Amino acid sequence: MRGLPWIALLLLKWALQDGAVALYAGTAMPSRVFDALRQQLWDHPSIEHEDGSEFAIFRRLRALMNVQAEYQVGAVWEFVRWPALIERLPADHPLRDQFREAIGIGPSEYLELTTAVFAQVLKDDRQLPRDLFSVLANVYGASAQRFEELCVRDLTALRVEMQSTEAKAVSGKHELFEFPYLKRFPLFRLRSGEVVTWGREVCERGFADIVHLKMSARYGKGYVDPFSRVFESYVTELASLAGLPAVTEAEIKTHLGGHAPSVEAVLIGRSCNILVEAKMGIFADNAALADRQDWIFQRLKPLRGAIEQGRRVSALIRERPDVFGKAAQQPMDYLVVVTSRDLHIGTGCMFNRLVGLDPQDPRVEGARLPEERIMFVPIGDFERVVSCAASGAVDLDDLMSEMASKANSYAQAPLHLTSLIQVGPLPPLPPLIEGAKEATLSRLERRFTAASPTA
Repeated sequence: MRGLPWIALLLLKWALQDGAVALYAGTAMPSRVFDALRQQLWDHPSIEHEDGSEFAIFRRLRALMNVQAEYQVGAVWEFVRWPALIERLPADHPLRDQFREAIGIGPSEYLELTTAVFAQVLKDDRQLPRDLFSVLANVYGASAQRFEELCVRDLTALRVEMQSTEAKAVSGKHELFEFPYLKRFPLFRLRSGEVVTWGREVCERGFADIVHLKMSARYGKGYVDPFSRVFESYVTELASLAGLPAVTEAEIKTHLGGHAPSVEAVLIGRSCNILVEAKMGIFADNAALADRQDWIFQRLKPLRGAIEQGRRVSALIRERPDVFGKAAQQPMDYLVVVTSRDLHIGTGCMFNRLVGLDPQDPRVEGARLPEERIMFVPIGDFERVVSCAASGAVDLDDLMSEMASKANSYAQAPLHLTSLIQVGPLPPLPPLIEGAKEATLSRLERRFTAASPTA
């Protein structure tokens, strides 16, 4: 499964969905046949566009990026983020109750159990220690059993899961670029009882997505709306770490009232303003896989709203220097829209190519916020950019300028801001993730030490 792993897992998904395929009887498929099938799928002319626009290639590449990009980065511990944000909420916050109801354990226990398993995955990304779950059960009791029910499936249970409406929601050519559906069940129990993984990438992505998938499925807007406020607060917190003077949404609302247009923060640089707006949403897989202009246009409506909001704030900055201070004197603005998942868009120029808006369209035009000064940044990328800025490894004014200078280039336009930063394989982990990771590892050490017979 080392080569084209997402296609190998797609073949498994199809086999499980096909009732004519026996699970335990019959002759095993020769590896050369499996490899040939995998190669045929890779070579398949999978995306054919009904429109003949010059920008169809960008919609095709975006669908390709949805799965391939995930397999090109190292371990970044992103599965820590959502439970860590919920864990630090007040004890009586409704999201804490929702988490426990949807996941079956509290955010602290989820962090500990996923971290315990992931630490083993980093040692061997296929085979987990034979006694791992019995050890976890000894320490965590019923919580370990619930975690196992959440994340582990055997072959028979997987076949049942693959018959669900949700498993069939993405079909046809788009399945070739769907991140493996098996992320929902990142651990697999063999007939011998041993537990293996579908690979580090699927395990890490699965542990991250399970929280969002379970809570949004159970509570819908009842989860998304309150968590959006948590997400916005977190983006504001991150922006404050960048080391630049800022005007926050709270300050804007205090001075101009609750109905005034606002963003999470206006960062005031040496020669520009950087407007930071957060967009949390369910953003189902089909939002990232859509390759038709009309589909993308509809599914990315919240992002079009973020651009309009940013432009209103840009105009307001110059109208109200009493509120925005030095920001009103800056010659230009940039807009960074921080999204709760990677939608593989990059700059405002790419966004307009994807949705088919003409740069001269009044919906596109913006005096101080033209398309080349707009960037859609997934939360993980924003965390790392802020960490680099806080450490002095990057100057945000220079970073924004470089982004804008390349935005119109088909070959050089960045999909991620971190691609413009030279700080080794990956920038440092953000404070939330690094802090939660270290605190979780410390709790794990204490728990296992206390449970040891020699303690």
